Amino acid sequence: MKIVFQTPPIRGVERTTPDGRRHNGTAVFTAALYAPTEAMPSHAIRVTVAEWRRTSLHPDGSLRFTPPRDMVGATPIVPVVVPAAVIDALPADHFLAIRWRLEIGGLP
Repeated sequence: MKIVFQTPPIRGVERTTPDGRRHNGTAVFTAALYAPTEAMPSHAIRVTVAEWRRTSLHPDGSLRFTPPRDMVGATPIVPVVVPAAVIDALPADHFLAIRWRLEIGGLP
């Protein structure tokens, strides 16, 4: 596994848990690359770089990811943009796993 893109911490994020409680914290977006034979975390969806390119590329060649609906900021969080140069450099047969993570109350 190799982290190919990660945002700096995004402060002032709020997440509502399934029980309806709201928690303040800091969010980080991460895109990790996995080799075809490498084990991936159970929460990760197995999507190859080629599939991301075919189905999700923005017209400028980047990939854009919006936060989960239950994660909001004091002001709207704009989509994270993984630049085209990063996507172009990735092997097509590898898997790209994305993740939004929230650290309650501070920096992750």
